[in-house]
Amino acid sequence: MKISVVIPVYNAAPWLQRCLRSALDQDFDGLEVVCVDDGSTDDSLEICRGFAGRDARVRVVSRAHGGAAAARNTGIDRAAGAYILFLDSDDYLEPGALSALWEAAKADALDMVRCGRVIERGNGSFRDVRRERIGGQVTDGAAYFAEAYRKRAYACSPGPGLCRREFLVENGLFFREGITHEDELFMPCALVAARRVRYVDRCLYHYVMREGSVMHAEDPERRGDDLVAVAMALACVKDVPGVCRRAWEDNLLGKYFAGFTVGRGYRRELRGRFDRTFPLRHAASVKNGVRAAVFAVSFRGFYLLNRLGNRFTRALGIVRS
Repeated sequence: MKISVVIPVYNAAPWLQRCLRSALDQDFDGLEVVCVDDGSTDDSLEICRGFAGRDARVRVVSRAHGGAAAARNTGIDRAAGAYILFLDSDDYLEPGALSALWEAAKADALDMVRCGRVIERGNGSFRDVRRERIGGQVTDGAAYFAEAYRKRAYACSPGPGLCRREFLVENGLFFREGITHEDELFMPCALVAARRVRYVDRCLYHYVMREGSVMHAEDPERRGDDLVAVAMALACVKDVPGVCRRAWEDNLLGKYFAGFTVGRGYRRELRGRFDRTFPLRHAASVKNGVRAAVFAVSFRGFYLLNRLGNRFTRALGIVRS
């Protein structure tokens, strides 16, 4: 088997058929689609089983609800392909995506191959093309992460591209279960561990933003706590290569600040959850040094300035990774 498309499924009935069709209609041999139903309470499991009954390339795994991270980890365990593509159940692939990614992965014996993505709203009112804008040469993952982050082109989603399954297993690269924003911990760790990475400059993955998704529905305080947990976990990673040290520190500090802001950590009852000195220890740029200093002096002042900055960037049409 060449590629396993791993799809975590949870109450995704309205979008699931488009997702599955986009994978099964690829002009590619050596494909399996592993649908991991994560305890859905709608018709999702029946839809998956219907596809499996009509197409032998579809495998269905049913498990108790444990979240997207747990479902993806189950998919990694069950996948038979040399490479894995993680496809969310409300997203879909461009025709020819798997052939293009496979040719790159095979030609250069890659640990990871990345590609561009199209971001769209579920109602079709918004579409935006995102490219990581990295040259097409093979590089190690740490240099790739540093360059993508420097160009404001880094994508924290594992979906746009392939990961070599043996590389993931050998390096213990699984998704942390029990939190949201698990991608934002998985991706930098995977890139830094990768020895051979290449970018394919085609937009082959469609990321659909929809109201009611887990990310939109999650309680803000919980999301804030999870972002802080991601930042703390990244801060504990040892031996981060020097070539990406600044990007690594800026990225984890961005998660810490975002967790504080999303969860409104300035509130008196939450202040004890945050370390005023943590940002000072991880500020690798002048900008973050200033932000860290404000944070250390006044939680509420930092919150107001950060919200103002977020509104300004949205007004300019800038979307932060």
